[in-house]
Amino acid sequence: MISEAEVQGYLADGLRCIGCGALIQTEHKGELGYAPMSALLKGFENEEVLCQRCFRLRHYNEIQPVDLTDDDFRLLLNEISATDSLVVYVMDVFDFSGSLIPGLHRFVGNNPVLLVGNKVDVLPKSLKRSKIKDWMRQQANIAGLRPVDVQLTSGKSGDDVPALMDMIEKYREGRSVYVVGVTNVGKSTLIKTILGKLPLLAGEIKLGANVEVGYYDQEQQTLDPKKSVLNTIWDEHPTMPERDVRSILGSFMFSGEAVDKLVSALSGGERARLLLTKLSLQHANFLILDEPTNHLDIDSREVLETALN
Repeated sequence: MISEAEVQGYLADGLRCIGCGALIQTEHKGELGYAPMSALLKGFENEEVLCQRCFRLRHYNEIQPVDLTDDDFRLLLNEISATDSLVVYVMDVFDFSGSLIPGLHRFVGNNPVLLVGNKVDVLPKSLKRSKIKDWMRQQANIAGLRPVDVQLTSGKSGDDVPALMDMIEKYREGRSVYVVGVTNVGKSTLIKTILGKLPLLAGEIKLGANVEVGYYDQEQQTLDPKKSVLNTIWDEHPTMPERDVRSILGSFMFSGEAVDKLVSALSGGERARLLLTKLSLQHANFLILDEPTNHLDIDSREVLETALN
């Protein structure tokens, strides 16, 4: 069982919520990233460290207002404007106004935006999809966005996900794809459906013959808590000399005794770096990174940028 002192250490290192990515803090209730210490202690036991807002959103579907003082989200969005990419903007059709990102049109630059209405399965079957699309386009125009197209889907049921994939392929033109959206619009569920981790309601998704998928899971469930950092990598690459394994881990800021730590004892940021180490050795040509910077400090984000380049 983790102690309060250990949690304080993680807080000092920049512990982040696995839901929204905000820095966790225990002092200012009502502000971004707040979580009571008792909830954090329980969260570490369940391997689910969430701020109070995301906890209540995930377990009670309750949205709590907070004073947004953290600009990390907007800074990340602003980086998209410097890229040549397709922006897939996922919105909740049941809560369109609540899933709007203010000023998104300024952050995406000249990149095309594909507007995706998720959770269409919660709408009455009698509603015509063409009218829903037209309404979404109109609302996006009012917000300053000019989407190249609009697609309705459901990450949970898999409804029209194959059609969405076709549309992404049509508009991306060989470029990288950024999937953006506020908390709880279903981005992770949609990604897991695309990867085949959740079943499709209809149709199928086919990957090319030479496509190797590399997936970063923001919930970090692919790590074995009983293994050490060293063995996490070495067990997957048993023919690699130990010196080389340690060298690769060193490039992701694991050195000395750190490679002998158990995964269960790692902070969220350390687990994130270990997952990125695994990804770097996969030589995948189709990377899907689900909020990889949530747990990362500035130095770790630079490691991520180096690995991707």
